Amino acid sequence: ARGGGGRQAAAAHEDAELLKALLVGAMWPRCAKVELPSGGKPARRGADADAPPPPVKLKIKDDTGVGSASLHPSCVLARQAAALKASYCVYGEAHKSGSGAVMLREATPVPPLSLLLFGGRLRHDAKAGMVGIDDGWVRFRLAPEAAELILAVRRMLDDLLSRKWEAPRSDTAAQERMLLEGVRELLAMGR
Repeated sequence: ARGGGGRQAAAAHEDAELLKALLVGAMWPRCAKVELPSGGKPARRGADADAPPPPVKLKIKDDTGVGSASLHPSCVLARQAAALKASYCVYGEAHKSGSGAVMLREATPVPPLSLLLFGGRLRHDAKAGMVGIDDGWVRFRLAPEAAELILAVRRMLDDLLSRKWEAPRSDTAAQERMLLEGVRELLAMGR
């Protein structure tokens, strides 16, 4: 019975990663770059150990350009900021506080692969070894083989969604299952 529990835990992990990826699709372009505290300093000890962690700094882009933001104190992620390892998050709401600071609520950390598979339109610059999303504000340096794999999977996802949009009752169940299983596995590996 032990092996079954391990498989269930792995499936639950894959489902959680898929859910995060789907949040990217639902919330795009509300994406923030996370600026983690500088480089791998050891955990604080002594008097500093009780001090609150430094606030997570975020960069967001809107119609006016790139700006700074913070997590709203009511955001669950703000209370878990010390353990945050992701370099991106998607958020549901951004608002200006009385001081003019932009505060994000309903933020969820997401891995880069989720952004590539479910974010905006991809642009591949093979010469520079980069894949950018929409206008390139979010971009990643990828090995040529990885870039081609991601672009191919993304084309398949986009194609499947387009076909389902145009003909919701079409029978694509087998293709959906295979693609979804492949995406789940990719997301679990890319974490």
